[in-house]
Amino acid sequence: EHTEKQADVYDVSNGSVYVTDLYVTYGGVQYKTNDLGYVIMGTSTENIVNLDSATKLPPVTLKNLDIKMSNSATPINIMGNVDITIDGNCTLRSMMGNAISVKNSYSNNPQPTIKSTETNPLANLLDVQGGIGANAVNTEANTKLTITGVPTNLTAVTGTAVGGDGEFITDSKTYINIAENWYVNDGKDRLLIVFYPMLPLLMRMLN
Repeated sequence: EHTEKQADVYDVSNGSVYVTDLYVTYGGVQYKTNDLGYVIMGTSTENIVNLDSATKLPPVTLKNLDIKMSNSATPINIMGNVDITIDGNCTLRSMMGNAISVKNSYSNNPQPTIKSTETNPLANLLDVQGGIGANAVNTEANTKLTITGVPTNLTAVTGTAVGGDGEFITDSKTYINIAENWYVNDGKDRLLIVFYPMLPLLMRMLN
């Protein structure tokens, strides 16, 4: 589905999605890039998403994306800068590989971000599971992945949740801490006052 006035939509149920600076390859067919970005959705056990840029890609939204690889393939490969938004419940799993990999393919020290939609952040969930001897999130040296404002579950079958020589930052545990204990006046947790209360408040109401 391609228009000039909105983001292009791709369904992994029908093929892997390879987004680059020059074109998008989907199901073996090349499409033009879209400055308004891309929405990637669907369910698959064999197709993946590659976000590949020497500079920075247009924004990408993962909408109810469910990729559970039965082999060593990585569901989401990030090779460059891109802002990713989670819309709905997204599940990324690999049986024997990393679930999310951030690579420094162009030696441009990419710092991609993953965030939640602003309209209803609590309705979104990112469930990431690495495979046997692998990681949920793996970052190469001189890369940094930041996940903010979206509840995130990071696990691995027998590996570790986070691996690699790069940097990984998430506030998911911080928001869970605030939801469970609320804001305090002493100790190191007093500094959590800088985090906005909307997401923890909604988590407390629903739990």
